[in-house]
Amino acid sequence: MHNITFDINICALKATAIAAGTEQTRYYLNGVCIQHTPTGPVFVATDGHRLIVTRHDWQSGVPETFEPVIVPLDLLKRVKIVRKASDVATVTLSVGDDGARKVAIDYAGATVAASAIDGTFPDWRRVIPQSEPNGVAAQFQAQYFDAFRDAMAILSGGKTDAQPRIAHNGDNPAIVDLGDTGAVQAFGVLMPLRIKREFLTRAPAWASVATVE
Repeated sequence: MHNITFDINICALKATAIAAGTEQTRYYLNGVCIQHTPTGPVFVATDGHRLIVTRHDWQSGVPETFEPVIVPLDLLKRVKIVRKASDVATVTLSVGDDGARKVAIDYAGATVAASAIDGTFPDWRRVIPQSEPNGVAAQFQAQYFDAFRDAMAILSGGKTDAQPRIAHNGDNPAIVDLGDTGAVQAFGVLMPLRIKREFLTRAPAWASVATVE
């Protein structure tokens, strides 16, 4: 058994989890992927329609490098943020002699653990727009926008007035600004709706006709 232990910001992890998928056919999306970089951990989750990525500097030194690990959503749901507690949580990755990996999260005096998702997380960087947004307005699923707002509330310590901002990009993926708390940096990517019918651009004629008594 081989263990790797490092500290993370629990708010970054929980905010990212909002974008995780739930479809069993794409089980490898049903959690948050933690990736090791020289400067800090990167957390990423997507359900194919939206993407949330967060990062922060290493909390206490740089741990030994590790392969990306997918922390299951069921495990993350068992971690409840305690506002009066520190944001720091300790993650322990355990690799057995058979190669099986487990994840344990120690936060606010409680420890939860589960097997990591045995799958390959997709190359999420491929969906990030690399050019300036074209500014063409797009339509989006309302619940996805609300999810980004929920993520911002977690990252900002519970503030509910934070609003994500979308860099409209027509029918292309759009960058979503989730703010920067200083400790944690975050952004999202949102896929637009493809509208297949004409929609109203002004009120219909009947709306301007007074009703006759």
